[in-house]
Amino acid sequence: MAGKFILIKEKSASDVSSLDLTNCFKAEYNLYEVITTVKIPSGSSVSNVRQRFLDSSGSAITASEYNAGTWRVDQYNAVEYATNRDYMNTGVFNGADSLVNIRHSIANPYASDRYTTGYSSRYMDLASPRDRAFYGLEGLKNVQRVTGIQTYGTGGNIDVNIVCYGYEES
Repeated sequence: MAGKFILIKEKSASDVSSLDLTNCFKAEYNLYEVITTVKIPSGSSVSNVRQRFLDSSGSAITASEYNAGTWRVDQYNAVEYATNRDYMNTGVFNGADSLVNIRHSIANPYASDRYTTGYSSRYMDLASPRDRAFYGLEGLKNVQRVTGIQTYGTGGNIDVNIVCYGYEES
């Protein structure tokens, strides 16, 4: 299966409550790589960052439709499993210089007859020795067409950059 990733869309914003990357998932590709970097803008009191998929009308899927199973790597190491979240890919900030990186490989988002799921890895700098990484699966438990992804902060604004690549088979 030789192929390559093609840049579909990139979007950045500063000091916003959320950022929607719309119309980035299309019928041409079944596999996507979405890379998100989030920082805290000066003066923000944001505590977490989260993501949600956008449905075919461009609205955030906010009901408890997300499944997650992740392994957390930090000084405590834990396994987390949830079947009723209204978000995915959560990250925690610790202070003004905190950074959250999210890399999400997403399968079948545009298909309305298959589940949208993917492998997610997240890293956050929580101040030594509390750096934390998550590895696992995140996805929707209902079958529906997904056309984009939303990144938002809880409790304050964020600086965000999100890039979407589609995998093109040769």
